[in-house]
Amino acid sequence: MKLYGKRRHEEAPDLNVTPMVDLFVSLIAFLLITAAFVRIGGVKVNMPSAKAAAESTMQKSDKLTVSLTFEVANNAVEVNGFSDAFATEVPQIKKTISLEDSKAGMAQLDAYLTELKTKYESFGSALYHASPTTTYEIAVQVLDTIQSVQGISKDTILAAGVVEP
Repeated sequence: MKLYGKRRHEEAPDLNVTPMVDLFVSLIAFLLITAAFVRIGGVKVNMPSAKAAAESTMQKSDKLTVSLTFEVANNAVEVNGFSDAFATEVPQIKKTISLEDSKAGMAQLDAYLTELKTKYESFGSALYHASPTTTYEIAVQVLDTIQSVQGISKDTILAAGVVEP
């Protein structure tokens, strides 16, 4: 038999969150109190100063890869330095050495290249150009001097002289 009109009255169960909130409040208080007594271990780091950074950039400038150019003309050899594959000139590397007395000139060139080798760490290719008026003997002596200083260049690129009519 069906009972019409009588509804069964059911109540929704209640969820009492008060004890859970009390528990979290007491845990937060406990963590805050204990955190004050805990010493957090750390690592002491010696941070660089601005002065050390400036010195570091100065040292890096000496560690750049330098490519040299040798221009032989008018009884003199001009040595220039470039970085970034001949894109940027290095103003500290610029010297003209007279070859009027070829032995003294070659000795000066050798001494200058040895000085550059001690000052700069890495060398790229060297570009060599002798003007058409340069004698064969002078041109070969300069090339021999460049090659005698070990490590001054990875390789030497010979540039052709242009004779103007």
